[in-house]
Amino acid sequence: MNMGATHQPATDDRFETKTKMTNDAIWDWDLTTNKMWWNEGFKNIFGYTEAEPTIDSWTSRIHPHDIERITTAVKQVIANESDKWGEEYRFLRADGTYAYVFGRGYAIVQNNKPLRVVGCMIDITAQKQLQTAKEESEEWIRFALDAAGLGTWDFDIQSGMIKWDKRCRELNGWSKGEDIKLENILVHIHPDDLKRVEDSIADAINPAIKGDYHIEFRVIGAEDKVERWIRSKGKAHFNEDGTAKRLSGIVQDITKEKNNRQEQDMLLKLVDNTPEFVAMATAEGKVIYLNNAGRKLVGIGPNENVHDIEVRNFYLPEFYTFLEKDVLPALFRNSHWSGKIHLKHFKTDEQIPCHAEFITINDPATGKVLVRGVTMRDLRPEYAAQAEQLKLLTLVDNSVDMMSILRLDGKNSYINKAGKVLLGLDENADVTEISISEFHTPEQISFVQQEILPNVMKNGRWSGRFAIKHLKTGEIIPLENNSLRIDDAITGQPIAIGAVMRDLRPEMAAQSEQRRLLALLENTNDFVSLSDISGNVSYVNASGLRMMGFENLEEAKRHNTEYVMPGEVNHVKYTIYKALMERGVWSGEVLYRHFKTREAIPVQGTTMMVYDPVTRQPQGRATIVRDLRPERAAQKALRESEQLFRSIATALPLILWMSNAKGEITFMNQKWVEFLGLPGQPKFDGQIWYEAIVEEDREAAVQTYSYAMQSATTLSMEFRVKRADGKIIWTYSLGQPQYDQQGNYTGFLGYTIDITAQKELQRQKDEFIGIASHELKTPVTSIKAYAQLLKEMSAVRGDTLETQMLTKMDGQITKLSNLIRDLLDVTKIQAGKLQFNDAYFDFDKLVEEVLEEMQRTTNRHQIVWQGSDLGIIYGDEHRISQVITNLLSNAIKYSPNADRIIVTASKENNEVKLSVQDFGIGIPKDNLEKVFEQFYRVSNNKQHLYPGLGLGLYISAEIIRREGGKIGVESTEGEGSIFYFTLPIDSKKDSA
Repeated sequence: MNMGATHQPATDDRFETKTKMTNDAIWDWDLTTNKMWWNEGFKNIFGYTEAEPTIDSWTSRIHPHDIERITTAVKQVIANESDKWGEEYRFLRADGTYAYVFGRGYAIVQNNKPLRVVGCMIDITAQKQLQTAKEESEEWIRFALDAAGLGTWDFDIQSGMIKWDKRCRELNGWSKGEDIKLENILVHIHPDDLKRVEDSIADAINPAIKGDYHIEFRVIGAEDKVERWIRSKGKAHFNEDGTAKRLSGIVQDITKEKNNRQEQDMLLKLVDNTPEFVAMATAEGKVIYLNNAGRKLVGIGPNENVHDIEVRNFYLPEFYTFLEKDVLPALFRNSHWSGKIHLKHFKTDEQIPCHAEFITINDPATGKVLVRGVTMRDLRPEYAAQAEQLKLLTLVDNSVDMMSILRLDGKNSYINKAGKVLLGLDENADVTEISISEFHTPEQISFVQQEILPNVMKNGRWSGRFAIKHLKTGEIIPLENNSLRIDDAITGQPIAIGAVMRDLRPEMAAQSEQRRLLALLENTNDFVSLSDISGNVSYVNASGLRMMGFENLEEAKRHNTEYVMPGEVNHVKYTIYKALMERGVWSGEVLYRHFKTREAIPVQGTTMMVYDPVTRQPQGRATIVRDLRPERAAQKALRESEQLFRSIATALPLILWMSNAKGEITFMNQKWVEFLGLPGQPKFDGQIWYEAIVEEDREAAVQTYSYAMQSATTLSMEFRVKRADGKIIWTYSLGQPQYDQQGNYTGFLGYTIDITAQKELQRQKDEFIGIASHELKTPVTSIKAYAQLLKEMSAVRGDTLETQMLTKMDGQITKLSNLIRDLLDVTKIQAGKLQFNDAYFDFDKLVEEVLEEMQRTTNRHQIVWQGSDLGIIYGDEHRISQVITNLLSNAIKYSPNADRIIVTASKENNEVKLSVQDFGIGIPKDNLEKVFEQFYRVSNNKQHLYPGLGLGLYISAEIIRREGGKIGVESTEGEGSIFYFTLPIDSKKDSA
């Protein structure tokens, strides 16, 4: 706006009065002073109350995304490039929010020079929000229609034309065309549905009815000829005169829904007629469905409404509590639960045991349980059948004979307890997985195939002698076998073979026992005779004939009173006969008479009555007599031998001692007095001997002695004793368990010697080795370093021969270092100062590192690792690595002609076990216990081939012992050895 005259100030009374009358924000910008004025609208709309605003007060509150556009428009007005400006933009309110405004302004020019810019701002936030909401609503409607697969249509009743969208066309099988005549659509509706569609349209547009248009029908695609089910919904719109003008609505493809509904109807019919209980309930426990079998099971009539029944009504209180506390939590957690549960009959309250399978049907989006369903099988018929089977099985299972059922595929389906015992099977063994061939030798299997099975299948049964094989011992067990064919009750076809087998071993053993008994009687050194109830002898064995001086049995057939000395006849008649009649047996000493020499023979005799096993009536007498003459001669010789032993024991320079089976000392020669320097010759006193043991050794000595006594194993121990003069001496005790002729443990026989001198020599030797090893360690380390430096320098020079020689030299120095290390370890072990730094470490990683390192030392051997995931253990990683290295080094050394070494590891009973197997020279059986001794080495004509001091295994054994484990070896000379050790997985936890 160009003005030739002076512009009247915008702040005069009339202008200000006008600005107060509007709700808009009005501003006036003086370009000469850069000051700005605005009306009350700024306070009312935006909340600003500035007294002297500037142009920055306006521009600084324009949204950053709009500022450039607005300032450019204003500048164009000021530059007279435009006579006015008008823009929508965002303006910052005092509360920090933005308002949408429409701003416009003009430049006031005088003499072609802009003096002022005036403008106003209209708050259009509400309009903007409504527009945005409308756009979002339309977008959501479009999204909802697309998501639901809905099409829209609009039928103009006057013109008969239908306007439809793309989805609507697709569902009717049309590929193009936005408008179509109604009759062109009707011709593609399925003939069976056309009348219903036409009637529904007529009702919807009839002013008298104004019905909702809602119908499902089939269409045949106009172009693709595909039959689809469609659900169409619409609403008619009427003119003021009541005539219909439009019918519009939506259409949806329900083909899949119809198919699913048809499947559901068939499934529901199937479920309704299944013989098992099927029910569904809401997550809260309201029953929504119960099939016919379920109604019948619990006593609900076919016409009763189950929707009024809660789940709790199907159970007695105690079983509903189980359902609430155990079943439902598991069901809602896992969406499934199966197990045994009891229903309640609605009329009789009878408990009905059932096997139940509960499931939940969850909302796929939220996971919320919508419905819970259950199928149940009435277990009562099954229980009844099981009870009958149990009676039969109890009878069969407790039979003394083996009973089995063999399937036609060659595997047993059942073997009773006696059969499992007979075959060596565990009581819970699954016999269905064991082939019949495992119970027989190849010859027996051939007999089964050629003789037993053909006869059973043809004639229905087979009987005869047969045999089976014990699975564990391999023993062949003779049997009396009765086999029969089992046919299907309906088809009559063979389905299995049953067998009843009697173990013939007891019968055969009895027969053999009788033969052995007769042989025993004939070959025993004792007199054995049989006589009738009156005492007339009918049988005397060979020893009896010789003892009595008979030539043959006929001479021995006489009354038993003739066998004794005349003075013993009354003793036989009145004492022995009476005892037999009252107690059935008599034992004692009596004097027999030799029939030729008349010599009196002292005997220890036992006579017993022999009874009929059925009637228990006495049938005769049996007598066993032992000639006491040899025994009494032996007792005399024993007394003389004991006297000789005591004389020798007194002369020996060591303590001899004996104990009984309880560990009590029964004999100790007088050398114990000299050992302790006791005055006089007192008898052995266990308390004096116990108190003489040095206190630090006393507990270990007692424990070692007690263990040997209780376990009947060799006693070997060292301990110190304090003599009466105060001198401490070292002693060594060795004892061996003793047994009588019957193999019964009777105690120990042992000796104790003074080893003080040997101990002193051992101490001096260990001290020398310790000093020598320590003094050698430093120079050897320096020599090794120099050798390695020389080797590297030689390699740099390219002197191959010198490098090889220095390499060999370095290897020999390494061997010397290892020997020195072993000597130092032995010294520390002897002094009890071998250090251990236990910590948790990865056992698998350690083994793999050692194997990798040792593999580099041998080109001939392949070290095969057969380990499993053993994880973390507690121990000294370095010391255990030392043990594994030693075992592998020995395996390589002592198997020069082999090409592999097998290392295995496993976890057993909270322990790890590692084994190293070689295929070398092996160890003689009598040397196996010595391999872990100090300085033990292989001793044969090849000893020079295997250098070393024999300390590695001794040190390894000490390390494993100190770590709470065990070490051992299995070996066959000429075939190889297996060295192994075990360690607790967490010795720290175990010790705690």
